[in-house]
Amino acid sequence: MTNPPQFFAALQEFHAVHGCTIKPFPPEYIYTLEQVFGLYGNPTVAAAGILQKESEDHRDESRKRWSIIDRLPQIRVPTFVINGRKDH
Repeated sequence: MTNPPQFFAALQEFHAVHGCTIKPFPPEYIYTLEQVFGLYGNPTVAAAGILQKESEDHRDESRKRWSIIDRLPQIRVPTFVINGRKDH
């Protein structure tokens, strides 16, 4: 990612269709994105393999296998975990 502000703007457009479809985005949602892509954000998370230039086949296979369900019991604070019908 060579231009985090430009990437952040593009990500917001993408998320408006494929992510959070609530208009306008809730403040908590914007806050979360700003922690990574905002002026003082930490883009380390964005450097994860899923956002890197990988072959499309490899990325698709990685997405199909990825799950955090087995780690949910490790969450020690009240958490509401959902999966929407438009989630990928």
